Amino acid sequence: MVSIVQNVDAIVKTVIFLRAAYNANQGFKGKVVKTVWKDIPGLIVVGLHGKCTNDCDKGWKGNKCSDECDHGTYGENCKYNCSGHCYSKMTCDRFNGGCPFGCDSGWSGYLCDEKCNDGMFGDNCKYSCSGHCISNMTCDRIDGSCPSGCDPGWFGTLCNEKCDNGTFGKNCKFNCSGHCYSKMTCDRFDGTYPSEYDPGWSGYLCKENLNEKLHDTGAPF
Repeated sequence: MVSIVQNVDAIVKTVIFLRAAYNANQGFKGKVVKTVWKDIPGLIVVGLHGKCTNDCDKGWKGNKCSDECDHGTYGENCKYNCSGHCYSKMTCDRFNGGCPFGCDSGWSGYLCDEKCNDGMFGDNCKYSCSGHCISNMTCDRIDGSCPSGCDPGWFGTLCNEKCDNGTFGKNCKFNCSGHCYSKMTCDRFDGTYPSEYDPGWSGYLCKENLNEKLHDTGAPF
């Protein structure tokens, strides 16, 4: 409906009506739309139909801008989609698209739409990779694991645990020979021994039994 207002009394009554309609929550945004007709000086047209002539404010949609954005959308007229990477799959803020509780693992940024940089992982990309993935590969940006295993001397899901005494190599899957002098452990990276061998043993990994060699050659014991 359109009313033509030609005097001050009518203007006052119109404003009162608009305020009452707004307070009654009838969906009108409370913005009085005025258009001055240049060909008729002093004539003002006031729209009373309750529709928004421009876009809705952030977080709202619909002809009257009275409907909240659906989950997963935000912004003016709810025209933007959330990133889908808010923590625990929560929906983003319907006004600005931000994630109230941060990002899911593997994502960062205000909208949680940026993948972790190489060498980082986890919620909001706040953790650093161990740096011990095999062949200097970067870790998984979601959970920090090493897809192809650990460098020699390291083991564990994150390749951040040193080989236990008595093991060595990639993922610490090899056992030391146990014949290091004075029962010292072997090098956790390559299995070698830093000092002399136990009597009767030799070789790169102290795994060669000299007694067996002598027996095979017929030498006297």
